[in-house]
Amino acid sequence: MGKDEVDHKCEICLDKVKPDDVLSLACNSNHMICGECSYNYANSVLQDAVFPPKCSTCRAPMPLAAFERVLKPEQHATYLNIAAMHDLKLGESVVNCTHCSYFEIRTDEPCLFYCAGCKVGHCCTCKVDLPLIGEDDDDDGFDEDSKQAEHLRHLKCGALRVEKKLFEEAIQKGSSQACPSCGVLGRKDGMCTHMSCACGTMWCYVCELGEGDCDKAPREDTMVLRTPLTSEARMYAHNEDYEYNSKRCPMFLNILQSVDEAWGNPTGEDDENDAEDDQDEEVFEEYCVSKLHHWRTLRLLKELKIKLGAPKWTELKDAFESVRNCGFQVRYLSILS
Repeated sequence: MGKDEVDHKCEICLDKVKPDDVLSLACNSNHMICGECSYNYANSVLQDAVFPPKCSTCRAPMPLAAFERVLKPEQHATYLNIAAMHDLKLGESVVNCTHCSYFEIRTDEPCLFYCAGCKVGHCCTCKVDLPLIGEDDDDDGFDEDSKQAEHLRHLKCGALRVEKKLFEEAIQKGSSQACPSCGVLGRKDGMCTHMSCACGTMWCYVCELGEGDCDKAPREDTMVLRTPLTSEARMYAHNEDYEYNSKRCPMFLNILQSVDEAWGNPTGEDDENDAEDDQDEEVFEEYCVSKLHHWRTLRLLKELKIKLGAPKWTELKDAFESVRNCGFQVRYLSILS
């Protein structure tokens, strides 16, 4: 078989990639993605705002010309936006229309924005649409429901732009975890806390520390081993005596309920075995992961509330419905009451 006749399998569906598949993608290491999977691959890249696009197997960059070729019209505008954001100079930012694909690169931070394309305006902080005030509009601005009054209310949003961004970052960080080496965000779907990133880093999902940085029990038997332990093998020492050592974490999230009553039982029963039945296992795993992220988000919001101070926190809640109704009970955030 000649060099050009080597069979290539799609890294996603594992089917053979046909030689005439014009929508297939290949990274510099020749890992292939077939044309049928390229659309979903492109979607995942655009959703994560990754630029340049990277191979899902070796994390090598995908050739931009090939990646752009497989994009559909509805994906292309998003791609241009992401590319622009990653090529910004110091002091520049991208402002997007909330109704069409139009965007501008700005050196200022506008509070209110009217699209030059579709002419629809929005508040850059809360993203709510703005009424268009025409030259012949006789609204005097004194009525509470007037167009001018609506604009003035959103100017207050702009004054809280920084605080609102900090709030959104706390929510985002609380709902996902980041690899300590490459920063890729993700959310696991199982109870094991050992994570292995595509970049090669072994890390703990609870404390977000890499194997080389997290606290571990000493290993006396490593001195007699001819071959050094792998990073994965060394990670188990991070789980030893986690009940008594605050710097260590459990290997499985479900065992937290055995040492912390606040963890609770998703079945509502006292029998721990109920949650471990095959029929309940998937539900229980999602419960454990959601519980971890719920507590993590609460901690981040509490830290933000302390940082801002009670008056500014109240001002933030009064200005934004998304803050008032973020889904986290107020009693957990009553530190500064």
